[in-house]
Amino acid sequence: MQATPTTSTSNHADIFDSSQPLHVRLYGRPGCHLCNDAAHLLNTLHSDFDFWVERINIDDDPVILAKLNDHIPVVTINGGNRVQEPVNEEKLRRAFKRALKAEEESQRETEAVETT
Repeated sequence: MQATPTTSTSNHADIFDSSQPLHVRLYGRPGCHLCNDAAHLLNTLHSDFDFWVERINIDDDPVILAKLNDHIPVVTINGGNRVQEPVNEEKLRRAFKRALKAEEESQRETEAVETT
C-alpha cells in the first residue's frame, strides 16, 4: 500500500493514511537525504505492516529541535519503539514486531478485563 500524504491539522507534520492501527512518527527536516531514505524504507514496509506515518519537521518545534537536531532521522512507533539514525530495514522490522507484540498483549489484557 502506497502512503499518500495529506495535510495535517498541525503546522509541522504530514499525515499518511491514519486508518491504520500503528502510529509511526518520522522526525526529520526537509532536504535531509537520510530522512527521505527512512521515509522510503517505511513505504516499502507497508506491504508487511499496517501503519500510518506522521512526518514531523523538527525545525517547526524548538523543543523537538533541541532534542533531535543532530540525531535525525528518528522513527517512533506508537510513541515508543524508537529507531534512530542510522535507520535501516532490520531495525524498523524489529521495532514493528515489538510494537505489534505490545499491541497484542494490551488487547489480550483488555479482553480479559472485559470478560471478568
